[in-house]
Amino acid sequence: MKKMIWLWLALLVASNGAFASAGRQGRDVPLAELSGSTRPLRLSGAAGQQTLVLPLGARETVKSATLHLVATNSTALLGERSQLVVQLNDRVIAQLPLSPKQPEIAADIRLPLAQLKPGYNRLTFAAAQHYTLQCEDPAAPELWSEIDVQQSTLRIDTELQAQAPTLDRLAAVFDPAQWHDRKLAIVTAAQPGANELGWGAQLTQGAALRLRYQPLAVQHRSVAAGRGDGAVPGLDPAVLGDGDAMLVGTLAQLKPYLDPALAAKVKSGFLGVYPRPGDSRRVLLIATGRDAAEVGKAVAAVAGRQLPRQAELAVTELSLPRLAPYAGQIAKPGSYTLRDLGFATRNARGLYPEAIEATLRLPPDLYGPENSTVGVALNYAVGAKLRADSVLNVFVNGQFVQVIPLDQDKGGTVERYRLEIPLRAFRPGDNTIAFQPRMTPLVSGSCQLLQTENLQLTIFDDSTLTLPAVSHFARLPDLSRLASTAFPYAVQPDGADLGVQVTERSSDSIAAAWTLLGKLAQKHGLPLPAAHIGFDTPPADRHLLVVGTRPPAALLEGAPWHPGRPMQFTQPVVDTAQGEGWWSRQWARWTGGRDAHAATVASTGIKADAMLAGQLLAMQYRSPLDGDRTATVFVAGSPAELARGSAELIEPANWDRLGDDVSLLRIGEPGIVSQRVGAQYDVGGIGVTGRIGYAFSQHPLVWLALTLVLVGLLALVTVKLLRRFHLRHHAGVEEEQ
Repeated sequence: MKKMIWLWLALLVASNGAFASAGRQGRDVPLAELSGSTRPLRLSGAAGQQTLVLPLGARETVKSATLHLVATNSTALLGERSQLVVQLNDRVIAQLPLSPKQPEIAADIRLPLAQLKPGYNRLTFAAAQHYTLQCEDPAAPELWSEIDVQQSTLRIDTELQAQAPTLDRLAAVFDPAQWHDRKLAIVTAAQPGANELGWGAQLTQGAALRLRYQPLAVQHRSVAAGRGDGAVPGLDPAVLGDGDAMLVGTLAQLKPYLDPALAAKVKSGFLGVYPRPGDSRRVLLIATGRDAAEVGKAVAAVAGRQLPRQAELAVTELSLPRLAPYAGQIAKPGSYTLRDLGFATRNARGLYPEAIEATLRLPPDLYGPENSTVGVALNYAVGAKLRADSVLNVFVNGQFVQVIPLDQDKGGTVERYRLEIPLRAFRPGDNTIAFQPRMTPLVSGSCQLLQTENLQLTIFDDSTLTLPAVSHFARLPDLSRLASTAFPYAVQPDGADLGVQVTERSSDSIAAAWTLLGKLAQKHGLPLPAAHIGFDTPPADRHLLVVGTRPPAALLEGAPWHPGRPMQFTQPVVDTAQGEGWWSRQWARWTGGRDAHAATVASTGIKADAMLAGQLLAMQYRSPLDGDRTATVFVAGSPAELARGSAELIEPANWDRLGDDVSLLRIGEPGIVSQRVGAQYDVGGIGVTGRIGYAFSQHPLVWLALTLVLVGLLALVTVKLLRRFHLRHHAGVEEEQ
């Protein structure tokens, strides 16, 4: 009897542990993931401060949160007056002494759970640092501390809440702040066709757009009969996976699996969201209708993101907005206020304030002459009695580009201070303009009262940014441009110029295509409902996106890689032997080219079969169906490797390293290799004058030499003509002495 009791208790504990592990997750996150950089957080001066953002999902409950802090401070600090304060949402949660005798700090700090709120929490590190008891320079270089963001980690254990979901709370389901794994299974009819491909693609994009910057790898499952529960009593729960799920199809396809009462409600396009059978912490979304058109309306409503607060919705009509090309981007020359860019008036204060940032999104194929500039008319207010060396530095994407002297002794408001920023400082897609004040008190030094309340600067949102006349022109292939802006597939905001082919009907290949389309929608910022997706060759007048393990031979014409052929990867090295002539080497240097011998010293031919074992290949080239279009192919050795490789590829560490026309990902290993193999081509138009200017900017020394030659020829012709004129009209006339 005792043995039976102990056995029952063991089974109970095991089941509780399994349940806890299924619903509760914890992991150690380096602070580098929160800061976006591996550089240490440096706290400088007498009152240095840095703030990180700590996300928390709306449907998560925090069970425990611990900060493991590793830091170093200056050995010149005065121990009895120096300390490091840790704040959570502006509340002090820890104080640590900064000792010169023990400059290495390691501490475990428990975060109070009551202070953690859904959304984005502020984790602040503030240092009070002194090197003397009396007179000191608050900006002395020895006043510093550094937090090691790679060694410092945050351990947070969260649990998903059971909920009664509604359609408007899909944003909480697909929340970029969520710590739990983002798992999504899309379930379709047993034999998916082009309709199912399109529906799944739109559902994936709707989820990915809600996640914004977080990657989403989806799974494809086919329906299977079984003993289910809730809204799907006839569906095998195993096909829904262990995460969130979406079930899509016509009423005829799904009726055997649906609750009869639910099926009777389907009189048009229909959306319903319910707790997932077997786990009420996860959700099941059902999108259906009496025919394919009605299902299409339902899934388009999910991709549109604006849904009412109810669990079920009949979608009778759906009108999608008509957007011009390059929608959501600053594409036309003219003036825009910072308010138009989503910026709100902001203030900075103190010796070392954080930068004031504004973001703008430019077209992926924006091009202007080398001397083009973006004009900024800045409206700002600045405090009085700043020292003459106070400045407002201007950065674009982290690069210093301009400066404003803050040398007005009386301070005040400045209207329309004009700056010119070179257009070349901006990049395709998202850009950040940062205004970094560096304000110094007029009176400072030893034994002086340091007044910092006058160190104030406000930038107003009615400041304007003026874009010059530009063209739409780009040089392709360029996988980095695809990775950052989805170009050229998203020039039409609804994806009307995108054609997708999945080369086989396996669930893994379908999931890989959906995963990649979700990533492109994130980079574009809008869903792509007009994209053509299927198992057959897309229309020739569209840019091609091919995903699979067996790309059709007709679509690989002109590609850097073909099955059964070696592909040449080159590793350029310095030609130490200098086998080429001096003039050849100088010509290569002047024209911006490279020594042909050096470019092929380390060339290696790789057979395709060997290359694709355990790897994912991405390549881009001119479309063989239309010379004015582009083709991009994602191919792997097997469907399973294709799905796994796509899931790894969309991680920022890999996706942001796509480049040139060929990129190779080794599945399961960090890093990605990119190289240019094929020929380049231009898309867009810049006119004859623009084309000449573009060629001049690419090879300035060649054009300078050509200009000198033309000037020399003109001078020679002029001398000849003057001599002929003199002989014809002044023959026999002696020159005056």
